[in-house]
Amino acid sequence: MARRMAVFTLIMLLGTILIGGATPLLAHEGEGNGGSSFMEFIQSNGVPWAVFILGIISAVSGLLIFLGCRIVPTTRLTQGVAQSSGYKVLFRYHKYLWLVFWISLVIHLVLGILHFGFPSAV
Repeated sequence: MARRMAVFTLIMLLGTILIGGATPLLAHEGEGNGGSSFMEFIQSNGVPWAVFILGIISAVSGLLIFLGCRIVPTTRLTQGVAQSSGYKVLFRYHKYLWLVFWISLVIHLVLGILHFGFPSAV
């Protein structure tokens, strides 16, 4: 079940990226190369949306990783959390949250740098 959720999330991440830039990626220009170049896809209008959505996914999965960590129930404010069913479910999928977090973060970083470039000092 958890593996299916991780695979589904990965497919959704990749689908978001491809759907955001599907028009330039799938457009055939008759050049014989089967479509547009990769850099034209990176410069398309869908990439900023994919970067934004991947940033949200990274932030939410990072928060869930923190909340599902073993150290959270040991603090005074959250002593009763370890017995709750929600925490047990979150802790059960903790390793898959790390997978979602790193995949979304790396794709977010790569697309952001390729589309927007490195910031320059003024």
